[in-house]
Parts: sequence; structure tokens; C-alpha cells
Amino acid sequence: MATKSAFRQLYPMLNKDKLVYRFGNTVTRVGTDDNDVLSIRDPTSKWYYLLTLLDGNKTLGQIYDLFNKSYDTTLHDILAVLAKLEKENAVTVLKHSFASLSAHPRFNSDLTYYFSEGLNGGDILKKMSTVKIAVLGAGGGGSQIVLQLANMGVKHIHVVDPDNIDESNLNRQFLFTKGQVGQKKVDALSKFINDRDSSVDLTISYRRIRTVQDALHETANCDWAFCALDEPPYISQRIVNRACYLQKIPSVYAFSSRDSAKLFFVHPGKSGCADCLLLQNNSDGFRKMIVGLQSSNFTPMTPTISPNMTLEASWIVRRWLDDFLNRKNLTNILFRFDFNRMEEDPFKKFKQMPECPTCGESTDKAGDDLWKLISIK
Repeated sequence: MATKSAFRQLYPMLNKDKLVYRFGNTVTRVGTDDNDVLSIRDPTSKWYYLLTLLDGNKTLGQIYDLFNKSYDTTLHDILAVLAKLEKENAVTVLKHSFASLSAHPRFNSDLTYYFSEGLNGGDILKKMSTVKIAVLGAGGGGSQIVLQLANMGVKHIHVVDPDNIDESNLNRQFLFTKGQVGQKKVDALSKFINDRDSSVDLTISYRRIRTVQDALHETANCDWAFCALDEPPYISQRIVNRACYLQKIPSVYAFSSRDSAKLFFVHPGKSGCADCLLLQNNSDGFRKMIVGLQSSNFTPMTPTISPNMTLEASWIVRRWLDDFLNRKNLTNILFRFDFNRMEEDPFKKFKQMPECPTCGESTDKAGDDLWKLISIK
């Protein structure tokens, strides 16, 4: 158990989204949302006064000395009140002052969110600042994923996309402007991010991912990979999946249609992979669809609108955050987000397959007909 001297060096903080106010003559209330307001019986207003001192930048020793000038209360009693409020995620007890946790006030809101969720916001920002993420694809989804990662404090991002900005992209790829039409997407994205925050180490590549070796090169030394590639369908995902498996990098796969988005996570050695999912979906109808896609000369127009694309990117990054912080087990599930119902469904469950050509250990030739159709190099 910590000594009284050690306790006095801590920084108790009423979480920054909590309003403290008097409710009548005998009650102090904490909170503003209708689902988390706490009421404290406080006829003398002493607990109201204590809470006003909890700014996260005064040590408990300083607070105790100020408090005892007006009210005679033991340190033990104050600690008991703080413990109850901490259990309700109303108060966080910090080892360092709130002001020292962020080098820039732009992250104060993030810290407040994490602390009020009962998480250590300081540790999360440090984790964000060191993780290295590759985002493959800088279109409507990929570019917004990069923006959201950077906004959350991710400092090391590598973006890969060979394409130029086309005027038809502008309805859903709002980080680009009409004046940038014809420029490389990754160049425009790099400028946009660095104009917002020059501390982000954003590197770019124009490489087109055609082989596993390409993907290995672009994801080397990364801790995570986001696959936001559209073409060629299934083959791009298989290539990234194989590269990430070989390097033991967790990866995220996302794709969308007019009415919904889909998402799944792969943790090499801990979950099924993209090939496991494809193998479990293998059927005569699925293979005929692939043949139809490959033999068609029709180039479909992307059927989406800006709100749906923004919803998709936000959903992907939020679910990644849940996985990154180990808040939820999201593996072995293909999730679907319905844009019309605004709901998420665990659309399809899958598992690691022993005959999987990427992560399996069996010599079984299951799926040969499928792998010939969507072969990778």
C-alpha cells in the first residue's frame, strides 16, 4: 500500500467533461449527460468545494492543505471519496499533472474521452505516438482513415497508392481539391496531413501492389496494416494478407458497396486469415461471380455518397481502436455496417482453417479451384 507521502504526490482530476453544480441546498451533482449524473448529499458544500479543486494540476497534498483551511477532514476521508468517484469514472488519479500529459492542447479532448471511459489516456497517447501503421490505398476510405489516425495522435503512417486524383473522386474524397486533379493522391494527402500537424511522420509510396513482395516491401517495419485496396477484388486482399502473415503484422480489411460496408481483422497465429474466410465462402456460385467479374469489360462507378464514406472510415477506425486497446475481441468475424439502418451486424463468423494456403498446416488441396481463379504471386 502506498504511503501517505506517496498519495500526496498524486494528481486527482475531476474528468474534464464533468460539470459540478449545486442542486438545491443539500445536494452536489457531478456530470452533464443524462445517463451519468452522480448526486452527493452535501449540506455543507464541502464536497462541492473539494471537487472544484480537482483540476488535475494540483497534487493531493496541495488539495488537502487548501481544503483543510475551510473544512476539517482527514486524508483518509478524502481518499475514500475519491475512490468512489474514480469507480464511477468521474475522477481520475494521475501520476503526472494533466498539463504535462500532452505536448499540445489539441489532444486534451482525446485525454478527456479516454479518462471518462475509465482508460489511462496518457498511456494511450504514448502508445499512439509510437505505433507504425501502413495504409494501402488512399481513396475515399484510405484517405479518411489516415486523417482519423493522425487526428488521434498516430505519428508514424506510411501510405501507398499509385493513382492520380480524378475529378470524379471529389464527391467522396474530400481531402482533395479541384485544383489538385491530376496530382498523385498520396502527395495531396501528405500535404493535407502535414498542414494540419507537422509532427506526423507520414511517408508515401507510388507502388502498385501486384505481388506479395510488393506488399512485404510496403509493410516492412510496421506494426499494423490497413488494406483499403479495391482492385483487383479478392486478389489484393489475398496479397496483403499473405505479406502480413509472413511478417506477423495484424491487419484490417475493409470494403463497401452502395448500402453497406464490411470489415474484418486478422491477427497472425491467433485468428483465421483472409484466405480462411474465402475458403469458407467457397461455392460454385461464388466462383461463378469471380469469373464474371474477371471476364467483364464493364467498369462500374463507385456507388457511394460522402456521408456513407465518412461513416465507413469512422466505423473502421473506431473498431480498430477497440482492437488496439484490447477492449474487444473482434477476430474471426466479418462485420457489416448497414448505411440505411445505421447498424452493425456480425455478418459472418469464420475460423482458422488447417487447409488454408496461408496460415494452415495441412497438405489438403481444398480450394484449389478457387485459388486458381484468384491466384497471387
